[in-house]
Amino acid sequence: MSHSLGALCNVLPVPSHVAGADPRLPGPARVTALFPKYDEIHRYHQRAADHFHLHNHIKLNTDVTRAEFNSETRTWSVQVTESGQPATKEYDHLVVANGHLTHPTLPNFKGQDEWLASAAAEGDREILHALWYRDPARYKGRTVVVIGFGASGWGESIRDWRVVAARDE
Repeated sequence: MSHSLGALCNVLPVPSHVAGADPRLPGPARVTALFPKYDEIHRYHQRAADHFHLHNHIKLNTDVTRAEFNSETRTWSVQVTESGQPATKEYDHLVVANGHLTHPTLPNFKGQDEWLASAAAEGDREILHALWYRDPARYKGRTVVVIGFGASGWGESIRDWRVVAARDE
């Protein structure tokens, strides 16, 4: 059965000291870039899931509706909906990875609608959050401004600026 863990690495970039470098993995286990690209993190997750036989333990596309700790049994009672069917399952550990960073906030700048509308051709101008950034070649020779200097803005701009820069400033 083929499994894809792509949904687990949508938020980028993740510093490599957080995302990789498990010495128990065979092959190139270490991610060398400080902020590795999407495909590097995806390969790392795939390799780890394969090596540790995790695919049968990972449930994607499942809604968690409630989680409650039972102090008597020292377990978590988790109510889920899988394929439209409600169920309650017991777990020893609970990891909360609710994906709140997968809903990026884009600021609304004064004049941005006019700026977007004044493009010479469809798609010549865009406002893009780093969450959706994948390929620097798309911006080659264009003037690009990065607003924000969080991990994603810093990682993407530092890593790819020579590929996309119309000019160095």
